[in-house]
Amino acid sequence: MKKLRYFGLPAIAAFAALLALTLAFLGCGDAGGGPTGGGDTVVDALNLTILVTAPVTGAAAQTTFDGNTQYTGSIAWFENDGITSAPAVFAASTVYKAVVTLTAQPGFTFTGVAANGFTHSGGTVTNAANSGAVSITFPETGVDAVVTDLNLTALITAPVKNETPVTTITETQYTGTIAWTDSSGTAHTGAFAPSTVYNAELTLTAQTGYTLTGVAANSFTHTGATTITNAVNSGTVNITFPATTATGELDLVTALNLTTLVTAPVTGAAAQTTFAGNTQYTGSIAWTDSSDNAHTGTFAPLTVYKAVVTLTAESGYTFTGVAANSFTYTGADGTPTNAADSGTVTITFPATDAADLPALTGTAGITGTAKVGQTLTASISGHNGTGTIHYQWIQGASTNVGIDQNTYAPVAADVGQTIKVQISYSGNTGSVTSAATAAVAAADLPALTGTAGITGTAKVGQTLTASISGHNGTGTIHYQWIQG
Repeated sequence: MKKLRYFGLPAIAAFAALLALTLAFLGCGDAGGGPTGGGDTVVDALNLTILVTAPVTGAAAQTTFDGNTQYTGSIAWFENDGITSAPAVFAASTVYKAVVTLTAQPGFTFTGVAANGFTHSGGTVTNAANSGAVSITFPETGVDAVVTDLNLTALITAPVKNETPVTTITETQYTGTIAWTDSSGTAHTGAFAPSTVYNAELTLTAQTGYTLTGVAANSFTHTGATTITNAVNSGTVNITFPATTATGELDLVTALNLTTLVTAPVTGAAAQTTFAGNTQYTGSIAWTDSSDNAHTGTFAPLTVYKAVVTLTAESGYTFTGVAANSFTYTGADGTPTNAADSGTVTITFPATDAADLPALTGTAGITGTAKVGQTLTASISGHNGTGTIHYQWIQGASTNVGIDQNTYAPVAADVGQTIKVQISYSGNTGSVTSAATAAVAAADLPALTGTAGITGTAKVGQTLTASISGHNGTGTIHYQWIQG
């Protein structure tokens, strides 16, 4: 009883007040940018401008990013309705929306991030409070496509002693001028000297319909360069090349673009067999079709051809040091192939054009009986067809039947319908169609064979039963009893 009196109401009230103060203290946290009650720091890197690349016509859509110490992110792109998925490459004149999903790095939290607290200098940004889900709506893309032809190897020939520098280039997406200097920065004109390092400063101007805005920093390439640099969104490209060879040394072949030297196959044109006009090598050409059968004479229509080019180095030049598959050809079907240190180059071209093929003439016909179980045979007379012949059998007005061959056997589904054949050739345009047959008749039924019999007593009140043995009958059996 004495202990109960000792802990009376005044002492209990004091203890309760102390407990409340302690709990209030424990519940306090940093209001922003610092540790939360759980120990994580509130994300405060809220500017997404350098992390999310704004859409540019012709550029590929960015899908992820990292490099931020507070979070990583993935990006889903949509058109302005927020429903239609954006293409992998941005189209012109289109508003795009980036839905960015941020994942906090260890030690960071989005709890405490204010609503619409994220920013992007190129778009309108929204986000819910305490959330790493961010939506960015960007302005409409421009009408120009971003320059994507970034490999300059075929356009700028690396310096070779006694050769004249290239000073201008023209490409589908841009034109360019080149200012040459030596390693000391002294301007250079005239033939390249031996044992000298040269720099090319290339100034590109986008062609109509293209823009350099959207080109990444240091994205241009040249397989023969020591270094190559460009600023972001810039067409000013600086290229440093290895020193030219010393006097008396063989120079590496660097003229690797064969576009102006080898003429692509054209239907009806004669196959080119040699070329010259290049200071580094001459060449001979052997042609094959896609099955590697040798070809001479004029090119056939709708045919894939390969050119096997054998290059012979001019005096003072060598193919030793030429990288594998480094020759180029604008318009080839894929990349030309060559072994390392070799001047033998194989170029595969797209199929020749059919535009100049003659229209097919002639008369198509069908022989045989239009009846199930019989065979119809197609023919064509008085024609100018060349190449592979093809057949299309037609039931009635337009239903394709059969396979690509000159015969067709009517089936039950054809009964009552007419049959035609359409004939075409791979070396001609168009086709010719036969007259229709008579309506297809059903197959003839075979004559019934077998022995009919009757069992039972021929007496009033008795039953006679019919039967047939050794027969070939099919379908429904029928009986006709006959008196007398």
